[in-house]
Amino acid sequence: MMGIMNLDDLEIFIDVAVQGSFSKAAAIHDLAQPTITLKIQAIEKQLGVELFDRKRPLGLTAAGDLFFDGARKLVEDYRVLVNSVSHYGDRVVGHVQVVAIYSVGLLKMEECLKEFHERYPDAKVDIRYEHPEQVVNLVLNGSAHIGLLSFPEEKRDLVVTQWQEQPLVLVVHPRHHLAGRQSVPVQALNDEAFIAFTSELTIRKRIDKWLREQHVAVNVVRQFDNIGAIKEGVGAGSGIAILPAPTVRSEVDAGLLVSIPFSNVNWARPLGIIHRRQRATPTSVQKFIELLTEKSTVPHALTASTGGLSSMAPSTTAQSSTVVPAPASRISGSGIGRDGALENVSEPVLSSIGVSDADAANAAGAGLKRSAKQV
Repeated sequence: MMGIMNLDDLEIFIDVAVQGSFSKAAAIHDLAQPTITLKIQAIEKQLGVELFDRKRPLGLTAAGDLFFDGARKLVEDYRVLVNSVSHYGDRVVGHVQVVAIYSVGLLKMEECLKEFHERYPDAKVDIRYEHPEQVVNLVLNGSAHIGLLSFPEEKRDLVVTQWQEQPLVLVVHPRHHLAGRQSVPVQALNDEAFIAFTSELTIRKRIDKWLREQHVAVNVVRQFDNIGAIKEGVGAGSGIAILPAPTVRSEVDAGLLVSIPFSNVNWARPLGIIHRRQRATPTSVQKFIELLTEKSTVPHALTASTGGLSSMAPSTTAQSSTVVPAPASRISGSGIGRDGALENVSEPVLSSIGVSDADAANAAGAGLKRSAKQV
């Protein structure tokens, strides 16, 4: 007679399959890798089949594919059942799985988690940080209830709630010749040494487009895949950059960098909350989304500052974000490639949103290369 299978073990199996790695699943569940391996072996022994092809890369067998679909549905149905029953009481219970890009800001998320626990002590939230593509994948395959990312796109199976609009500002060294300006037209960037995001990132593609539309050509001298590295480059005097205002607030407050709003364009990076389109969203997940949108703010009037943003106005939550393209222009010059070699650049600069701040860059782990695409 087949024994009873533990739902926690099913979740472990699902994460091993999604991650394609025993070690990554172990990190998610805060368990040792040998423990994860033993749990998977126990499931296989109970079923009498191998679920994983252990060849590299790790993949599911035909039986594993079948078991994965059933296990995921079972776990999701259980969560919905728990949520439905909890409606009969006054408590908000459940386990909210959140996946986010690094640049949402680790400190801001910790504050949200703390407040959520104070409001709903019987509910639990787990958050992990991933690349944008993985954020979408984990939400779609059911491994996460909600995802937080930039430039979100609504798909057939995804619902998008607009969360924040982060204005893009010019960031310069305190001794740069533009540092004393209260605002600048984007045309002031013509021929300036520019530190850009790498070309695969969405934010770079957007800014390149906007610059082209404004007939502005910058001289790309460096390219990095995360915000932390770009800020370091600006701080070293290597060039100027365009970054989301909240991501440079701590450096501006410390007098290490100067942020200057644009006088003739209104560029912004939208952040959104995504979740799967389904019949019933668990109450705990709904409450966490409500908390996030409550905390949403959109900076409106900005002035040049070496001490932060001059004013912050509350945003209307859950509304569509609008980025006014005050375009980009051809970008010419040279840049630093991923291997550190100098390379020619003839296309626009910035893309999907690097790591939010120095802390987030460190959390992304191991230098500039590791944090690519974390935007």
